[in-house]
Amino acid sequence: MSLPRVYVWSQIILLTGASAAKSDYISQAGYSLVIPFQGQCLWKIAGQGDGNVANGANGANFAYILPPATAIEVHNAPGLPWSAFVITFQSIELQKGSEPSADPLAVSSPVTLRVPPFYRLLELAEEIHKSLPEGSYAERYRAHSAFQELMFLLLKAAEESAAAEEDKGVQAVRKTIAYIDKYFASEITHTRLAELSGLSLRHYSRIFRQLTGQSPIDYLIRQRINEAERLLLSSADPIQDIAGKSGFRDPFHFSRSFKRQRGVSPRLYVNLRKDRSRLVTYQYLGEILALGMKPVGAPKLLLASGYLRKQAEGIEEMGMSVVTPYLDKLAKLKPDVILTFDGHHYSQYAKIAPTLDVSWSKPAFERFRLLADHLGKDKEAQAWLLSYQEKVEAARIKLAEYVKPGQTVSFFWARGLPRSFQAYYDAELFYDDLGCMAPEAVRHVQAISGHPFKSDIPVGELGKYAGDHMFVVVSRDPKSQREFRRWRQDPAWNELPAVKNNQVYLLSEDWLSEDPISRLGQLQDVVNLIQTNMQGIH
Repeated sequence: MSLPRVYVWSQIILLTGASAAKSDYISQAGYSLVIPFQGQCLWKIAGQGDGNVANGANGANFAYILPPATAIEVHNAPGLPWSAFVITFQSIELQKGSEPSADPLAVSSPVTLRVPPFYRLLELAEEIHKSLPEGSYAERYRAHSAFQELMFLLLKAAEESAAAEEDKGVQAVRKTIAYIDKYFASEITHTRLAELSGLSLRHYSRIFRQLTGQSPIDYLIRQRINEAERLLLSSADPIQDIAGKSGFRDPFHFSRSFKRQRGVSPRLYVNLRKDRSRLVTYQYLGEILALGMKPVGAPKLLLASGYLRKQAEGIEEMGMSVVTPYLDKLAKLKPDVILTFDGHHYSQYAKIAPTLDVSWSKPAFERFRLLADHLGKDKEAQAWLLSYQEKVEAARIKLAEYVKPGQTVSFFWARGLPRSFQAYYDAELFYDDLGCMAPEAVRHVQAISGHPFKSDIPVGELGKYAGDHMFVVVSRDPKSQREFRRWRQDPAWNELPAVKNNQVYLLSEDWLSEDPISRLGQLQDVVNLIQTNMQGIH
């Protein structure tokens, strides 16, 4: 084990003074260790006021470390002549940049240390003082060893002192945290909190972040926002009154802070979480239904989805697709909240009702959790996901009987024929949930940061992306059906291993839906499709 630094001593003197006498001492170029062992004195460090009492008797057990070139005055108490060993030493760094923290003994101002066992510290100082410069190498090395043991006692004392100070600092900061929790609505500043703790602003901030993971002001704002949430959901007070009661003097500042913390405005927050909130959703129908809620409106495209159709009965049609709303009909419906995605029609929706915009680029279950958080349905989302995971484990066991180790699975949409197919790289059901292996060309794309979730593949390159098991979505419209029938007559299609082995599974566009309810239906269907198909082969 290598040491980051070593300490070497260059001089030791015995500093004494007669009764009621005054003596002066200027420390040397190195650091000075003062070990008083007799009497009592008042010493004054140049430029530092009235000084401190240094005891050398009655078990005071204190030693003092002085920075280089410190001028001190020693005033002996009457009848109590004072004596001390003064050792000059240097700190030599052996490994540059090896320690992130500063040397605890390389002080920039005088430091007082309680050093137990003090008697041993004194014994070592006496041993070093008695050593003669002209002594043998062995004797001088023994003095060096005594000095290293002495420095060990100092380092240990410095660590214990720092730990004790840190513990006091932690307790002081904890008291200010309790103060914030109780008086968050009052006028509180970062500077005032540091003053209450008795710590410097920097030291206070460091300990506060260690304890809470936040800055003092961020923690204060969080407490105020928590209170504002409670008031928003439990009272009918206007926003301005809630802002004042939770500690925000300016309602505009309150609204900005609330949106920054919760991602939505106070008004939208209330409308999302109130009982029987009338929601219209333009993308997240399956997510809302999985949380046990039923929107009042959604687009025809989602209402017609095979996996959602039964649960979506009674929901009014509010558009043809997720991006083609019926704005006039929407305005007449007077919803409490409108859900959109990626900014689609946000400004138009916001004129009708408070609007929540959720990014579609997030993974499906991440979107689900985010929506649940906004709607106050975290427990419902967690319960659904746990139930889903149990079904995934059962499906994996069944699937292992038919998809052998090393076999690959691909997911396509037969869109773009006769020129191209669409290959999916982020088919989460297959690659995340069921743990299926993608073909090498798909894995290559998956390894690229920021890759698209799908892309158009020329039909001539389809073989590189085709797995041993191929799941192919074919749209219902006549043109798509006709083009796919033609493609199935092409020799290139019939040469694919999955086609030869009868391991191609044709799917409807319902398989393009990524919401939780559709995902669960797809999970159950994929096992049934493979199981039925493979049993038919055998």
